[in-house]
Amino acid sequence: MLRKTILHRRSLPRDRIIAVLDEAPGPLKADEVWALASVHRPGLGIATVYRVLKQLMADEQVRAVTLSTGTQYERCPAGGHPHDHPHFLCRQCHVAYDLPSVLFEPQSLAVPFQIDAYELTLHGLCPQCLSTPPRINI
Repeated sequence: MLRKTILHRRSLPRDRIIAVLDEAPGPLKADEVWALASVHRPGLGIATVYRVLKQLMADEQVRAVTLSTGTQYERCPAGGHPHDHPHFLCRQCHVAYDLPSVLFEPQSLAVPFQIDAYELTLHGLCPQCLSTPPRINI
């Protein structure tokens, strides 16, 4: 059965959302995409962001990643095929970062399973949070 892909028409909000995801160090939550895109597109609604993200996922330009902080979105590599790779999630600022795939290669595992996909998230402190002294609440 052939899969029918509908490529959606380019628009200014769509182009801005793609630019935001391209500039991000890793996956972003929808509200983070909205906040960053709104800087250059005042009046952009959160519903538009969700609609565009859904269209971009249908076009295989964006994929959803499930992290402990919720669903986040990231760009697929050129060619439109999503690929699995590990992420780092800072436990203090909650920023997610992409990590190189060489950190984990499931095909190198000696297991009797056919691995189709994986999600690997490392947790800790990012360089920014490591260099910032902890806040003391009084």
